[in-house]
Amino acid sequence: MNFRSSNEFICPHCQSILDTAAAAHPDNKPMDGHFTICCECAGVCMYVIKEGVVSLRRPEEKDLDFAHQSGLWDQIEQMVDFVKSRPK
Repeated sequence: MNFRSSNEFICPHCQSILDTAAAAHPDNKPMDGHFTICCECAGVCMYVIKEGVVSLRRPEEKDLDFAHQSGLWDQIEQMVDFVKSRPK
């Protein structure tokens, strides 16, 4: 874990309450508009960070188009598969 939010935020897919984020590199922190995967349901989400307050939203069509066009979607699918494969 390399980011702890000052507030709890809710997954827009499963309504789980979250307050942390992990990244591949310890210096990475989530930024507004970044993709993330819910650690509970593996739902694809987007960070909304305004004035230090973190929330999540479902990706819009334009977000998904960007992910596909940029090649990011393959990484997102790998993370979704990883979360789904974890023992509960």
